[in-house]
Amino acid sequence: MNSVAKQTALLPCPYCDAVRALVQWGRVDYPDTQEHGPGGTAYLYRCDDCMQPSLYIVEDYAGIVRDGPFRVWPRPPHVLSWSVPGELRREYEQAQACFDAKAYTATVVMVRRTLEGMTNLMGAVGKSLFDKLNSMVQSQQMDQRLYDWADMLRVVGNEGAHFTGTQVGREDAEDSLAMCEAILDNIYVLNERFDQFKARRQSANS
Repeated sequence: MNSVAKQTALLPCPYCDAVRALVQWGRVDYPDTQEHGPGGTAYLYRCDDCMQPSLYIVEDYAGIVRDGPFRVWPRPPHVLSWSVPGELRREYEQAQACFDAKAYTATVVMVRRTLEGMTNLMGAVGKSLFDKLNSMVQSQQMDQRLYDWADMLRVVGNEGAHFTGTQVGREDAEDSLAMCEAILDNIYVLNERFDQFKARRQSANS
């Protein structure tokens, strides 16, 4: 990494949770390649307040457009759509926090909790999560594909919640987060967007 003179930039510090003066401690330029995408510059910063490091990149498109900076480490949290109810977003964020802390068994338990919260908010009936998911299929709130995903997450979450002597691996935890997000997107985001699209088309043709 190239050494640089001490420079500062006003960027959001991932540790202080506010915009701080981050001191640039190094930078490296990387080329534009067809295999890996646009080139750019990576900057290593250290917060002047909490002294913690973070890594940002600025992408360079053929030397014409520079886009960024984007933080790549620590990894920014993935934010669900505002169409997803706030209580479910909070549960999902806790699952993500567990994953970032490498607590993979806790991750799948929180994913299961998120799905249970979804079934409750959707008015699903039944004593168990298994029953509630089946209820959503019967009421056509969820199709068979989403049910298969949700039921697998239920099973993995149950395994995580009970002591079996084995731990959940990183890949299973990461896939659980991704499938949970896809289920929430399909139920809350895409359905709402389709209804808006349908209404707009009907209005235009009336």
